[in-house]
Amino acid sequence: MKTTKTLIILALLLASASLFTKPARADVSLDSEEKNYIQILNDYRKGMQRMELKIDDRMMKAAEDYANDMADHPDSINDHHLDSSGKGPADRGKKYGYYFLTENIGWGYETGQQIFDAWKDSPAHYVNMTIKEARAMGVARIYKKGATKDGKLAEWFWVAIFSDEGVERLDGNKLSSANLVDPADYKYKKLSVSVKSKKNKKSKKWAKIEVYEVQQSKKHKVITMLDRDITDKKGKATLFTMGTKYVEVRAYKFKTDKKAKTVRKLKWNKNTSMKFTL
Repeated sequence: MKTTKTLIILALLLASASLFTKPARADVSLDSEEKNYIQILNDYRKGMQRMELKIDDRMMKAAEDYANDMADHPDSINDHHLDSSGKGPADRGKKYGYYFLTENIGWGYETGQQIFDAWKDSPAHYVNMTIKEARAMGVARIYKKGATKDGKLAEWFWVAIFSDEGVERLDGNKLSSANLVDPADYKYKKLSVSVKSKKNKKSKKWAKIEVYEVQQSKKHKVITMLDRDITDKKGKATLFTMGTKYVEVRAYKFKTDKKAKTVRKLKWNKNTSMKFTL
């Protein structure tokens, strides 16, 4: 269905330490163009050597609710990303139980490629969806026949939410396999990591764990970050990827360290675990 693509799209970049209230498990699914947008974005981020974004059902539900609200109340859409009841991105994060990082909204674009191109051509939107700290996301597009915005045909309404899910925060990871939504026919693979202190053998918090995909050719070696996490007070970290990858797992003593203390190689094709002493 062809729609006009002459509308303004808005961006918001906020860092918010939203406190969890009641994480909500929602039955969510992705349509073909939402999947297309996710694939295009993750391929683009890979070219930038930035993390692939995992799809989180809490952010999917929040994006869907906000996109529905935009479709029902297009004239209430505003620069602050407040919905028709006055709730903003941080409020949605608090309601659904995720850490809000950035959010993009747009309308008048039907396909995933169209909305990606529109956001890519807008500096603020571009920063929001390629921000290096992002680890997880949710996306929704809602169609409402005949809906207009500022007197112009809109019909398609998009919301994309991006989150670091605790990676940059002192309390560690808040991303769970229970919240992940598979955007294709393959399943997420989980890597459970346990870290202890070499000095006293106690659980080590705030250690940084990074996983990189390694693609080796005769002339080149390409390394791209897939995921990262910070160990919690129990010394636990959990990382995820989509599909089968040949990876390097890098363990850093502290989250601010630049040089890994330990590097291990792994064919990551199933749920597995690792233990480190740092």
